[in-house]
Amino acid sequence: MNHPKIKHAIAGENVGSNIPWSPAAELHLRRRITGHWTVMWIFLIFAAVEVIRLLIQSRTDWLSFLPFCVLLGGAIANLFLLGQCRDRLGEEMRRLPNGDWFPGSGMLANKPRSTANLTGYFEHREKDDWFICAGWRDGKLCRIRYFWKDAEWIPNHDPDQRADGTFPDIDPGGGRWVILCPCGVGHYKLRG
Repeated sequence: MNHPKIKHAIAGENVGSNIPWSPAAELHLRRRITGHWTVMWIFLIFAAVEVIRLLIQSRTDWLSFLPFCVLLGGAIANLFLLGQCRDRLGEEMRRLPNGDWFPGSGMLANKPRSTANLTGYFEHREKDDWFICAGWRDGKLCRIRYFWKDAEWIPNHDPDQRADGTFPDIDPGGGRWVILCPCGVGHYKLRG
C-alpha cells in the first residue's frame, strides 16, 4: 500500500504549500491574526455604540451616519485582512474523521513535525503471511485483510539523500516491511 502524502511528509518534502515556514514568520502571522481580530471587534463595538447614539438622538441626516459607516468599513477591512493572514498561516497535516489525510495548507503545511503520533504501529511475527487489521474506522472494527507480499519496504536510511552512497554504521541496509491501513493503523515486520 502506498501513501505518497505520508511518505513525502515523513521525508520532509513540501506537499501542501509553497510558503516557507520559520518560527519567526509563524509568530509574526499569529500576532497579526490576533491584532486584526482585536481591532475588528473594537470597530464593531464602537459601530454598535454609534448606532445606539443615533437611535437615542433620533438623527436621520446622512452626515450623522458617516461615523457608523467608517467604523463598519474598518471592521470589514480587518475581517478581510484576518482572512488573508489565516489563509497564509494555514493548517498542519492531519487525519480527517473519515480516515483520509489532509496534507495541510499555507505556511503550517511546511512546518517540521514529529511523525510519532501520525499513526499507531504494530509489529507482526515474521512467519505470518497475512493479517487482519484490528483498528477502528467510523466507529467499527476495521477488519481489512492484508497480505505481506503487498507490503512496501521502507529503509532506515534513504540512499538518495547520501551523495557519496555511504550509510551510517548503525543498522546498515536496515528497514522494515510496512502496510498502512486507511483506518490509521500501521503494521510492520522487520524481515520478509
